Amino acid sequence: MEDPPDARDESPAMSTADPQSPVMKFLATLDKIPPRPGLVFHGLRVDPGAGAVTLIGLVAASRNPRVATENFDTPILLAVLTRTGRDLAPLSGNPAEQETVLLPGTVLLGIERFTLASPAVEVCVVEEISVGEAPTTPTGWPATRDELRSVVEAGIDAAFAEAAMPVASPGKFTADLPL
Repeated sequence: MEDPPDARDESPAMSTADPQSPVMKFLATLDKIPPRPGLVFHGLRVDPGAGAVTLIGLVAASRNPRVATENFDTPILLAVLTRTGRDLAPLSGNPAEQETVLLPGTVLLGIERFTLASPAVEVCVVEEISVGEAPTTPTGWPATRDELRSVVEAGIDAAFAEAAMPVASPGKFTADLPL
């Protein structure tokens, strides 16, 4: 049986790109970094809506909700259970950002939404799904939605209790999703 095509190959921008272009070389380099499953965050100013979405570009996320929202300056916080995100912190000029990048072709499915009073933020929990593969749950992921919500809330609470952090690259973690 033939393997399903990689979703990144189906993106019009990717299918016509020169493999020697800087973007394609960068994506090839990211493919060499092992995936780091886990919970990451991305701040949003615009509601991503419900249902499944496919990213057509890179998305900078952080393991720290404070970084992802530029010190809780966005009304919406995307909490992403990623399977294939790439941990860029060891390569970063600012490792305190705890950056994980989501790749083009990543499919995200909304699984829960809730609003917190402090910090005042709407939380959209999404899970990266693997198209064409049997669903699996990575080791260490919460087993139930209640556990997931507790883990997400605990991460937000811990970050909210921290001191404000300097925003090294404004908009990096709060850009609109490339859909």
